[in-house]
Amino acid sequence: MGEEESALAGRAIGITADRRWEEQADLFRRRGATIVHGPTMTTRLLHEDQELRAVTEDLVALPPAYLAATTGIGIRTWMKAARIWDLEQPLLAALSGARIVARGPKAAGAVDEAGLAVWARARSERMEDVAALLLAEPLDGVRVAVQLYGVDAPGLRSSLADAGAEVVTVPVYEWELPADPGPAQALVAAAARADLDAVTFTSAPAVHNLFAIARDMGLADSLRDALNGPVVAACVGPVCGGAAREEGIRAPVQPAVGRLGLLVRSLTQALEDRPARSGSRREAGPE
Repeated sequence: MGEEESALAGRAIGITADRRWEEQADLFRRRGATIVHGPTMTTRLLHEDQELRAVTEDLVALPPAYLAATTGIGIRTWMKAARIWDLEQPLLAALSGARIVARGPKAAGAVDEAGLAVWARARSERMEDVAALLLAEPLDGVRVAVQLYGVDAPGLRSSLADAGAEVVTVPVYEWELPADPGPAQALVAAAARADLDAVTFTSAPAVHNLFAIARDMGLADSLRDALNGPVVAACVGPVCGGAAREEGIRAPVQPAVGRLGLLVRSLTQALEDRPARSGSRREAGPE
């Protein structure tokens, strides 16, 4: 193997993602690592949900002046749902006059794919930066649509409402605990025993859900100690890293920008600076 292909030889990495986890696993395997997959969440799309349809029809009837586009999957799923309801063109027409604020490059890309124009892009993927762009505008009596990203955004909603805006939330998908918690429980146990070299997270809910599962197992403190010690916690970006710190992980590894490739690169560099653990590792988890 070349230098890159052997960079993680003998390392075991736990992956908590449900979406795109195979792509992440392949990137680590190419570097010689073995994988333990324990998804801590599942994404439930709401494209058949009546609430989303009702919100879409409401925005078609009374278009927003601003739209906060927070995720690529959210914008794409919303457009797909509108297409199913024969509302795609009316929705695009309603949003064409809105000033669209994108939370990050993925959201911006999805807006562009839909044929809409991004008015402004937040300097980071934090909701505070999305709020800052919107709150710099005169919002009194103005309609602002906020595409939710798996969880509610009470801070953003309240700040916009306090500025006088009429806030319309667009629930496109929800993040839930996995129906089968077994693989995640196995990952928690392995991490708590320090049988893993690292655990990766690609969303804030994945971090919180891992600790929720650990608390149910009575292993939250052991997991936290391990992730502050021999096991590296690696987060895809600043928002995910913030969730890790909320759970008591003092120094998660995180790239400045939320990209899967950068996550893999950052974790590889962090592990190269650490001595390898002795002992064999067995690749586990659903394939």
